[in-house]
Amino acid sequence: MKPVSIILLFEELLESSAPSQLEQNFALFSDYLREHGLYGGQVDQKSMINMELYCTRMCKNLMKKLSTARDITFKSNIQTLLSSLLPLNHKSGLNISGRFSDQRNNLIIESEQEVA
Repeated sequence: MKPVSIILLFEELLESSAPSQLEQNFALFSDYLREHGLYGGQVDQKSMINMELYCTRMCKNLMKKLSTARDITFKSNIQTLLSSLLPLNHKSGLNISGRFSDQRNNLIIESEQEVA
């Protein structure tokens, strides 16, 4: 069975998992990647392209499900796995369009206006 097929199976598993089981199922996924040597430079580039895409999508969807306050350790585990899978110059980490959130700046300006 191809590694990409296994990753798609894990994606389905994580999508259908209850919130209480997400961390255990993600640990299974990361253990599978370690056991089969599917980290960054250990796989040929042709099979890595699809694997990077599916892993990035799966981790992004998983991070959307998690709470920013309660699941911070789990989120850092997901980020660590992604950083070990993807090269440093991968386009998923680049801000190609140059967009950024100015929500923080708006909050600072509003709080300064309230004080004045």
